[in-house]
Amino acid sequence: MALLLPLLLAGCWKLDDASFDTSVVPFDNPFVDSQTAVVTAFTPQPALPCPDGQPATFFVVHDDQWTTAVPVAIVFHSGAFDYVLNPSWEAPLEGTHYAGENRLDATWARERIFQLLGLWEGTPDPGEVHEGTLAAALVDGGIAALYPGNCWGDLWHNYSTRTDKDNDVSTDQFYRNGLAFGSWMFRILVDTEFTTEHGLTMPFTADASQVALLGIGDGGRVIPDLLPLLRAEDWSSGLPVPAVLMDSTPDDLSWYVDNRTVEGAYYDGLSRIFTEEGDLEDMAAYSFARYLSSGGPGRWPRRVLVVSSVADPQLPAETLSALKGWISRQDNPDVYASWDGGGTAHVFTNRDLGVSQDVRDFLFP
Repeated sequence: MALLLPLLLAGCWKLDDASFDTSVVPFDNPFVDSQTAVVTAFTPQPALPCPDGQPATFFVVHDDQWTTAVPVAIVFHSGAFDYVLNPSWEAPLEGTHYAGENRLDATWARERIFQLLGLWEGTPDPGEVHEGTLAAALVDGGIAALYPGNCWGDLWHNYSTRTDKDNDVSTDQFYRNGLAFGSWMFRILVDTEFTTEHGLTMPFTADASQVALLGIGDGGRVIPDLLPLLRAEDWSSGLPVPAVLMDSTPDDLSWYVDNRTVEGAYYDGLSRIFTEEGDLEDMAAYSFARYLSSGGPGRWPRRVLVVSSVADPQLPAETLSALKGWISRQDNPDVYASWDGGGTAHVFTNRDLGVSQDVRDFLFP
């Protein structure tokens, strides 16, 4: 897979340029059949600032020939976990990063989205392969997709204006807002006033009765945080609980707490992100398994698909045991399913077109 320079140049997109606004370029992913599919970049105004001061950006993939309301997938990318080991007030992003690179800036987040779209070669995380087949399957299936960029390294958990979702600002020296930006994607779909206030006009009409959350790698961490938030906020009234995908997502983070003697750096990162009293003692409280087990079917998404491998080089199997157990007890594999991708790999739904189409058809039957 090569970097598609003609695509980037056609829209004058530069990944180190903060001013994306609404540039539109053809979606020339080699797996896409549609000749009129496009990628549009949006920067809400006012924006959520990344730790480097750049505004957070999201991308929309749709077909500009659509004239009726369409289903929507919100796709959350992997790898959004990072912190500076010993930050200074003068330069809080300088120094040694947990991730080995700076994942706390807008450029990194945009590159990660381009990986998902199959338009950026980059260097994937261990075990990951991104050919862009998922994005192709969605748009060719008549499904619009929003791709928010997470520049906050917070496992999509933090929301700076909510005290129960604050990060440890005194240590990080910046605010994290992964969950905030994730929730903005829903508000953009269902809250006209919010969308207008942020200077946005979506290039398609959304069918709010058909919305799915697709978590790629630890992007799936947004799901157990976002679903309760959607149910609690007035702007989500009437919005059906979405279908969800977790592809290679560490659901129950308790494993990292229990094994902090060998996973100390990961544990230290969790302590920056999960700051409510008792969080680190009961990380399972932030799992999708706990969410599903804490109420009846009225709380459940209408469809759940969990994809993983017991030989995943990144993902301890123990982090998914409770969630897989819940799925097995439902005894309805057409609605609640767990699929083992097999092999020493991480993330399975963006490397093979047939698999991506199957995932699409499961979430949007």
